[in-house]
Amino acid sequence: MPGVLGISASPNGGNLDTSIVPGGSTQVTFSCDTAQAGSFTYAYQCSYVEDGGEAPTGDAFYTYTCDVRDPESDVVPTPASGSTLSGIVSPGGSATLQAVFGETNDEGADGTLESCTLADGTNFAITSPTFPGSYPIPSGGTLPVVVEGTDPGGVESITDTLTCTYFDSGSGEGGVTVNYNLLLTVGGNSGFTVTKTFTDGRTDEVDVTLTCNGGLPLEQSFTIAGGGPGVTFVVSNVETGPTCEVTESGGPDGYTAVMNGGAGCVFEDVQPGGEYTCAIENIANPGMFTVHKEWLITEPADEDDIRQIAELWVFCDKPIIGSESGSEGDVPLAPPIYGHGYPVLGDGYVTAYVDTSTGPANCTGAEGVFGYENPPSGVEATSDCPPAINDVNQGVPDFTDPSTWIEVEAGGSGECTITNTLFFEGIPTLSQWGMAIMALLMLGMGMIGFRRFA
Repeated sequence: MPGVLGISASPNGGNLDTSIVPGGSTQVTFSCDTAQAGSFTYAYQCSYVEDGGEAPTGDAFYTYTCDVRDPESDVVPTPASGSTLSGIVSPGGSATLQAVFGETNDEGADGTLESCTLADGTNFAITSPTFPGSYPIPSGGTLPVVVEGTDPGGVESITDTLTCTYFDSGSGEGGVTVNYNLLLTVGGNSGFTVTKTFTDGRTDEVDVTLTCNGGLPLEQSFTIAGGGPGVTFVVSNVETGPTCEVTESGGPDGYTAVMNGGAGCVFEDVQPGGEYTCAIENIANPGMFTVHKEWLITEPADEDDIRQIAELWVFCDKPIIGSESGSEGDVPLAPPIYGHGYPVLGDGYVTAYVDTSTGPANCTGAEGVFGYENPPSGVEATSDCPPAINDVNQGVPDFTDPSTWIEVEAGGSGECTITNTLFFEGIPTLSQWGMAIMALLMLGMGMIGFRRFA
């Protein structure tokens, strides 16, 4: 026996009874009242009776919404009529341009695109949609028109004109006609390969940036490591003649970046399809090691009567390539050398510039022979220059022992100080007035002693 489906609807009421044959199905169709615009929601309850039963054995509930809108359309083309659709095409290649027709009213009515044609069509073709034909512009949506242009070879640019007609609610019987100028400039891709090295073999990372005033993108950056594979920047849509430049940033302090051996990495008149290279070498800046010299004089005498002359030595395990002195003495130098003595007169210092291009330098200072115009009684020398030696004749420091050197990094500095204390020995001499006073004192002491023991 067939089952029975009973349907009731609210708020508009109404009931429906229908039979469902064994193994079959029944379709229920609902319709909307379009007499007036608006949005209406209906609730439906379906009760069904199985196999001849008298009471419902199950219920199902549904809602149905009717959205009745006024039939209106408002089509807006982008860009506006009369604009130029432009792009760049690689030599021998093709590129696409497009205009977009949008239906700005989302109330349910569609505009229509009736036709699109090309004035010439030799180097351009409409690839979407296919014409002749009429196409709906969906409510609240868009319909693009895509044109493909192909480089015929031997030219710098190609042109054409695209004409389209569309209809909307206010366009009238003839529709609306729009025109676009089509322009493709012949260009191409150019490659820029950038590599990075440090003269001392470091593998630190740096940021390299390629900036161009033509092509796409105009600027792009990448992080590369010293001694690594580098990076190849690709600039597309290149027309003849732009300028591109490679720069670096973010590297460690104490280095100078040299581009292409000093020739620079500024590329002018870049050509489509060109390949360019930029080798960046970071050269370690010289380090500085300073040996300070100080004199301490214990005798309250006129220091100008004593000419303190010392020979300061600077030792480094990398070449000394320059020097300067902060004293009255001369600073002879014949680079490259690894150890050299400098005559220093009085308090002062000697600064040696050390080559760190192949890695950090290890340096220390020492004192050699010294002399005086008026020889003093003695000199005591102290030093915080490892290994605390005060006589160069003790030998060159052993740089394999970390306790015997001060490390100087690329562009960095180090220092130590040697102090000479000058003191006097012997019995001081007195003037004749001093001797007379001393005699009177001695005489007085003798008389006191005589009276006491008399």
